[in-house]
Amino acid sequence: MKNEDYEFDVEKYKNELASLKRIAIQLNELRKWLLNTSLASLAFAFTVMFQVKEGSNIPNSTLAAITIGLLILAVMGGILVRGRNELVNFMGDSKGLFSLLPVIRDLSMKSPEISDADKFRIANYIDRAINFAENRYKDDGAGSPHADLFLLAIAFVVLILGLCSLCAYVWLYLFG
Repeated sequence: MKNEDYEFDVEKYKNELASLKRIAIQLNELRKWLLNTSLASLAFAFTVMFQVKEGSNIPNSTLAAITIGLLILAVMGGILVRGRNELVNFMGDSKGLFSLLPVIRDLSMKSPEISDADKFRIANYIDRAINFAENRYKDDGAGSPHADLFLLAIAFVVLILGLCSLCAYVWLYLFG
């Protein structure tokens, strides 16, 4: 006897997976946007600073230093968030390669084109990679998605503060 309350709903499962995939794509786009916007803002800030420079003096040098500092932190945060994501994706993709290492080891040991000395050296390298993979992936430490979102939020807030500071600097230069 089946209880209809506990039946598996395939359509609901497909919709949830599609929703999660859209969220992952949007987060990747947000990471790219954050880094690109940070770099563009920093370049614009440097351009403004060079344009308003009077001889060797920059007007409102404290605000200029805060602006440049915040935008540099935003760029570093964007690089950290994007780099961390790319590294996690790379390590996830390499799990498939690690499962092929024993096969590659066996093929290299049976290959007639490789000398005996080279066979043992190659086998040693592959054995090290296999040991690394077994130790690295035995508990699957993929990291917390909350930490990723937290880093993304911090980088975004620093970017917004840097942009506000840049706007204040341009406002003071134009109307001050």
